[in-house]
Amino acid sequence: MCGIAGWVDSGGGARKQPVVRMCESLAHRGPDGEGVWTDPRGLACLGHRRLAIIDLSDAARQPMSNEDLDLWLVFNGEIYNFRKLREDLATAGHRFHSRTDSEVILHGYEEWGLDGLLPRLNGMFAFALWSSRSRQLHLVRDRLGIKPLYVAELAHGSLIFASEAKAILAHGGIPASLDSDGLQSYLAYGYVPHEQSIFHGLKKLRPGHFLSWRDGRTEVRRWWELEYEPKDTLESRADLVESVRERIADAVRARMVADVPVGSFLSGGLDSSTVTANAVHHAAKGFDTFCVGFDSGSQADLEYSRLVSGRLGTRHHVTTVTAATVRSLLPALASVLDEPLYDPSALATWLLAGFARQHVTAALSGTGGDEVFAGYGWFASQVRYARRGRRFGPAWGPIAAASRLLIAGLRRAPLGMRAPGALKVVGRSQPERSFPVRGFFDSWEQRRLLRGAFGQVPNGSHLWLHERTWRPDWPLVPAILNHDLNAFLPDNCLVLLDRTTMAHSLEARVPLLDHRWRRSSVCPGRSSHREMARKPCSRRPLMAWFPARCSNGRRKVSPRRSRRGFGKASWTGCTGNSSEAPWWTMGSSHHPSWDS
Repeated sequence: MCGIAGWVDSGGGARKQPVVRMCESLAHRGPDGEGVWTDPRGLACLGHRRLAIIDLSDAARQPMSNEDLDLWLVFNGEIYNFRKLREDLATAGHRFHSRTDSEVILHGYEEWGLDGLLPRLNGMFAFALWSSRSRQLHLVRDRLGIKPLYVAELAHGSLIFASEAKAILAHGGIPASLDSDGLQSYLAYGYVPHEQSIFHGLKKLRPGHFLSWRDGRTEVRRWWELEYEPKDTLESRADLVESVRERIADAVRARMVADVPVGSFLSGGLDSSTVTANAVHHAAKGFDTFCVGFDSGSQADLEYSRLVSGRLGTRHHVTTVTAATVRSLLPALASVLDEPLYDPSALATWLLAGFARQHVTAALSGTGGDEVFAGYGWFASQVRYARRGRRFGPAWGPIAAASRLLIAGLRRAPLGMRAPGALKVVGRSQPERSFPVRGFFDSWEQRRLLRGAFGQVPNGSHLWLHERTWRPDWPLVPAILNHDLNAFLPDNCLVLLDRTTMAHSLEARVPLLDHRWRRSSVCPGRSSHREMARKPCSRRPLMAWFPARCSNGRRKVSPRRSRRGFGKASWTGCTGNSSEAPWWTMGSSHHPSWDS
């Protein structure tokens, strides 16, 4: 796990010093070493900050080259199947000079090319690969966007890239100016999605894509896309539960490989408990778990995390934070995130990461469980709205017309008086139904907020993201999940996790986002909205691991536990009043709760 940066210039103007500045701004991502390599012709300069996880020796330092110094690599992430790939490449005649997972990318590219290498990689990664012979740069991002990668095209065929936005700005090639499209998207969604950025001229490489640069020209291609398998291959729900259990165990086992201590975040919720239970099974010795609580509000997370830890026999570490401490840290958190992110759980995750880093260098997280197993409340809401629409049939048209009249009347009221999300979905298409359940400000509200801010009234659609990610040919439940796996997960949840953990030089690993999950077997298309809310496919495998005393007698980790999550807990810890949660100050009528 590291930070990467670089500069390519078709005119031979790539220089070392700007890349050194970029790497210095990423020092928190890699405190264990740094390196910068410059092409003798000035065509490329690559920089790297190292957080040593696998192979702690100098042989694993980057930038890393192949034997003939043609290929140069800077890599951020982990390849979990690198040992198998290494065996295959060694059999084909390749010689390795380190024990690190990074080196398999160099030799894999030599053996299979980019198109053959990428499907073989199981992991989280963002890397840059420069070929001196072909004068070509490849920038690659993992399937689900676990690791970040920003790019900016400069004048005269130059391109710069880095792991964080602050490093791009440290180059000096683009000013730190506000991007109006990025701001509008933030107001609509609470995060800046897809390739957009809050900074003008700076973009993100989207998950599952790679960018190729040569002689000043760039091409972006998608190398992976989630596929829906319409038929369940399993004979029964029991087979489904056992399959999920086996996959979770395999994913966690793969992410336990490290040459440094590995622990786990443990809130006592379903996702973090599932991951931790498997990790303890595969740990060679005592295993460390971590939880953060606040002195204001409920202590549910601490209570349930202690129950689960006691059952699993982990070395459990708990810290409690005061409201005064939380408020004093908010300005620093804004700097950590770089871009606006309207997710209060960033605060708790940041505090938890700093606490865990005192004991371990890598930590497992349950992030992604709600996206894979349909755990968010809005999934069930959208299924319910869709089925109500079919039930009302011909009467839906008049009901929709009446709701639009009522919404128009509310819009003449003060800004804080908004139409309920349920009212907005009446008679709308599925992408339109998705927005009010999840959204913040629609196009009309944005124009009212930003009138004159950019010299003209913003006119962007608040539905563009839903329209780009919606799959009308898929069943409803998989289509809803696909939207979140392509938008909310990479641009909100994973941005939050990466920035807050790497700010403390802590590597976060996410077993529940192993790309080998298949949509049809993880959450069948026939699931009802009530069934989705209970996450049966992940809850049932977990029930066997915990006795009744951990579950109020009902063999669930926390069946009576309200879904507060890190978001509400963070804000309660800051204000001492859960009714003042920040989504109300934003004017949103609905907001998710998170389960760590």
